[in-house]
Amino acid sequence: DQRRGIVRLHPDALAALGCAPWDVLVMHGARTTGGLVALSPPGAGQHELYCDELVLGNLGVPDGATIRVERAPDSEAVTVTVNASAEVRTAVEPEMLRTALLGKALTTGDQVSLLPQDLAPMPAIDVVATRRSLANRLGPAWSTLLLAIADISPAGPSLVTMGTVVGFQGGPSTTGSATPLVLPT
Repeated sequence: DQRRGIVRLHPDALAALGCAPWDVLVMHGARTTGGLVALSPPGAGQHELYCDELVLGNLGVPDGATIRVERAPDSEAVTVTVNASAEVRTAVEPEMLRTALLGKALTTGDQVSLLPQDLAPMPAIDVVATRRSLANRLGPAWSTLLLAIADISPAGPSLVTMGTVVGFQGGPSTTGSATPLVLPT
């Protein structure tokens, strides 16, 4: 789950929210952010949300803080603009950036990793090839790089799909695709 925007909840909490695994959640802490929800590990508490430090940072809260959680409306991102260093903008084409962000639920101001979503069912993307390309272009530190979401439309959390136009702030972007990515429920 690390750095992929996945959060985990107890099955009873999912049911109370009207959610199924891989739905998008809106989480409200000091900031509002999104995440894909999955089932928590056996023995987890009904009122506990499990997430990594990246999600905590996007929420602006410390581990153990109380946050408000709700199911997000289904919202495909139309455009995503990413702020990244010149090195990343030069090494990573917008299409590769979109592949790394596929299936992630983002809001403006979020920090996001280039680790492709490989836990949620994601048809039609080659996660292994994307990882290999990113490692070849950015070196071993590629998996720890964090990029900032400069803008997303509509306001998030919105899910990045193949139909999302993704680009770098002040740089090139993809064009949309006629085939949107649909996460099975």
